[in-house]
Amino acid sequence: MQNIGLLMSFAIFLTLILTGASTVLTQSIYNALLNAGVPMADAEKLVSIPPVYALFAAFLGYDPIKTLVEQAGISLPTAVFNNIDKLTFFPSAIAPAMAVGFYYAYHTAAILAIFAAVFSYLRGREVFHHTVEAVQVSVRNPTNVIEQVNTPDPVGGKTINGANGNTTDIRSDPVLRKIYAAYLLMNTELGETVLNSITGRELIYTIAVASGLPNWFIDFVNNINDCQFNNSTIEVLIKHVNMPDWLSEVVNGWLKVKSEGRN
Repeated sequence: MQNIGLLMSFAIFLTLILTGASTVLTQSIYNALLNAGVPMADAEKLVSIPPVYALFAAFLGYDPIKTLVEQAGISLPTAVFNNIDKLTFFPSAIAPAMAVGFYYAYHTAAILAIFAAVFSYLRGREVFHHTVEAVQVSVRNPTNVIEQVNTPDPVGGKTINGANGNTTDIRSDPVLRKIYAAYLLMNTELGETVLNSITGRELIYTIAVASGLPNWFIDFVNNINDCQFNNSTIEVLIKHVNMPDWLSEVVNGWLKVKSEGRN
């Protein structure tokens, strides 16, 4: 509709311009010729320019006066001919007629714009119906996870921090908080980034605490700050410990991310 309306507007408004210009074009050119010194009889022979011819000649920068003088066989004084042969003569001669044509066109456009505004107002606001896709994010239950960490292992009777019965709260340990944050963010856009930020020592420390390994092993892991644990080390360790389900997800995700990064 926009393309069709654009083409129709050209046809309508050019018609209005030509119609308006044709009403005074003859008189406008005639007055300009008389003012340039052209005799009245010769001026009457030169005012037969069709409005379409005059309009497109002006748009193309073409001066038809010289051609009309030659076709009419009119002999004009050199000074007079030079006056009407200037590049500024023809545009100045048809300017009053073109002004009338544009007056008709612009006033018609203003009236149509007012009607369009009224109809647009009566139509009401435009309503957009968006189809929103629900994105489900699996929200973990922190209570269950903390209970898994803070209670003895029902299978082996072990506690988190070994045989002395001490327990460690996730919220009080920065490493455990980091690993648990990775668990909460798994299967989200930030999940892989958080998993990549976990070091092998942090993961082994969490496995040791959550699996109830002896204190001496946990202290050993904490004191080896420069040790680089690889995937094989962790894969061997998880075969011999009982980890909570949430930690198993983190470990498997970490191993997968590290394997993909190495490839």
